[in-house]
Amino acid sequence: MRIRTFVIIICFCALCTFAMLLYMHLTGIGNVQSKPSAETVSESETAQEESRNLFEESTADSSSAPQEEDEGLYDSTAVTQAYKSGDTSKLAERELAILEAAKQAIDDVVTEDMTDYEKELAIHDYIITVCSYDEGRLGVFEEHDAESVNPYGALVKGKAICSGYTTTFQMFMDMLDIPCISIQATDVDDEEHAWNMVQINGNWYYTDVTWDDPVPDEGERPNRHKYFNVTGEFMAQKHVWDMSEYPVADSWEDSYIAHNLYKISDYSEIIPLMEQRLEMNSENLYLEFDSFLDAKLETIDEIDTRCDAADISKEFSKVLVKFSKEHSEYYCYAQRVELDGRIVAAIYIRLI
Repeated sequence: MRIRTFVIIICFCALCTFAMLLYMHLTGIGNVQSKPSAETVSESETAQEESRNLFEESTADSSSAPQEEDEGLYDSTAVTQAYKSGDTSKLAERELAILEAAKQAIDDVVTEDMTDYEKELAIHDYIITVCSYDEGRLGVFEEHDAESVNPYGALVKGKAICSGYTTTFQMFMDMLDIPCISIQATDVDDEEHAWNMVQINGNWYYTDVTWDDPVPDEGERPNRHKYFNVTGEFMAQKHVWDMSEYPVADSWEDSYIAHNLYKISDYSEIIPLMEQRLEMNSENLYLEFDSFLDAKLETIDEIDTRCDAADISKEFSKVLVKFSKEHSEYYCYAQRVELDGRIVAAIYIRLI
């Protein structure tokens, strides 16, 4: 009896022990985690540090990469200040490249004896000569180089969209101490656009460097000056902006038309003047006729239209036909434009 009772007690104790061990196993009670060694901790910290370094390097690379100035125009103040002071220590690599290209341009086309008008014209022509419009902007997806919005695109890569032309012109004017303003608005087709205002001899004018650089850009074509130093009224035919927020621009005194207007007393004078314009690498010529030539200049043509030269005079038309025969690589057309309240004849000479 006692033996049987003892056996029962032993079995019960074994069963309880087994049940307790099973419960501990299932619940994880009693599991012991080994403490990491000093080597393991060191390796873990090193890996974390490397990960942080990689993130910081990635962030740094991202911030220094070319970015589009979608929220505004590129600010060239740092480059301009470095040009004037000679201190380039604060410039990043991209700004240094812009500065060197700008310095070379000024050395090439600007002289100390130039007037502000002549400096402005030299810079205008330089930009449209070394830079082409980034035609990716004209594609279906309107994709363009990220640098085409700033002077690096215009001067180093040779490509820009309107914001690149505008900020490049602004930078040069600042370097040359010519008062200048950049405007970001739209054209009459509600497309985003940018252009400048510049002050010459106390008067403000509008200049659109982009639209003076036609697409496609042909290397041998004469420079265009249709939007060089024009009035607000002229500009408003194709540009849309709040004119009241900017200085009044109603003077023709230092317009390109006024500086390149010739008084004609004989039709034979015109072809030599046209040839002279080509030598000067300009496609624009403006004429006033002596009254006895009986030229009819009674109406103004719309900005992007042309007139039949014979409507001005038959002799004038014959001159343009003769020029085209003698210079078959060019074609020319006439337009009647306003100059300070009067109408003059414009001749545009285009490369075929």
